[in-house]
Amino acid sequence: MALKEGQKTKHINEVETRIMVEKIMIHYDLKNEREFIALIKQVKPQNLHYLKKETRAFYECILGHLELKKENFQEAEEYFDTCIRFLEQENPKHLPVLYKAKIELYQRLGHKDAVMQAYAKGIAYANQYGIDLYKITMYETMIYYYVDQKDYENAFKFQKTVSEARRQYDAANRSGNLNILENELLQQRNEVQMTDRQKIMILLGSIIFLLIMLSFVLYKLYRSTQKGRKHMEVENKIMRSKLEDFINSSPQFNSKITNKINKQNLKIRHLEIIELVKQGKTNKEIGAILFISENTVKYHLKSIYELLEIDNRSALVDVK
Repeated sequence: MALKEGQKTKHINEVETRIMVEKIMIHYDLKNEREFIALIKQVKPQNLHYLKKETRAFYECILGHLELKKENFQEAEEYFDTCIRFLEQENPKHLPVLYKAKIELYQRLGHKDAVMQAYAKGIAYANQYGIDLYKITMYETMIYYYVDQKDYENAFKFQKTVSEARRQYDAANRSGNLNILENELLQQRNEVQMTDRQKIMILLGSIIFLLIMLSFVLYKLYRSTQKGRKHMEVENKIMRSKLEDFINSSPQFNSKITNKINKQNLKIRHLEIIELVKQGKTNKEIGAILFISENTVKYHLKSIYELLEIDNRSALVDVK
């Protein structure tokens, strides 16, 4: 739909480029190599300036991995260094992704000192921005490195670190699932309360209608006799007063939600994930629906939490 709308405007090159790159990253996450390589061939280098620096960094990181796979080490390093510069300017919290790639590069080249330097920088950024998933990623990369070096003692140390980090990470996710369940129960209770309020309003409307009809009858009696008129005026005032008291004392429900977000800061992918989270979908289910990996879902959720200045899935469910 975005592509169709964009093709109607003067921004057709920008729209086509951005959508094509998003598709490339989706197929890359799904390991559909044939599909993403075919799309990469269609991307025009002169149109890459339409991408945000963060998006371009992830895109060119894919190109770097392709060069690494072909053992074009110099070209791969150039891509990775370019991506690092983009992320340093745009969003340095994602730099561990690039330093992980550089560890793999230097491992292939046999540059042990460069491997340790890349690890130190990557884990420093992961700690600086408190992104647990990136910490785990860096630890796991070092496990593979030490196993490749047959340094099983250090590999075992990092394995223990990964196990503890994953235990804490999974515990946090389980807590988030409990919060989701709690909010679902709260939503069900609110729906029941809303139904009860609707019934009360129907009953109140019926009472008001009956009172109006009664007032009409009293008015007709008032016209028929002078004595009855005075009596009915008093009674009518009493009933109107009671009706106003009843109406004024009826419960009011405020369904406006005061926590609003600036959607201009959110990407389409973020909005899709927020909607699926509110539907109670798990990270794995969201990944299957959007054709992205579970890790990518977790990465997007972390970005959403930071943009909305919230720290858990429960707070996200309440966002409108």
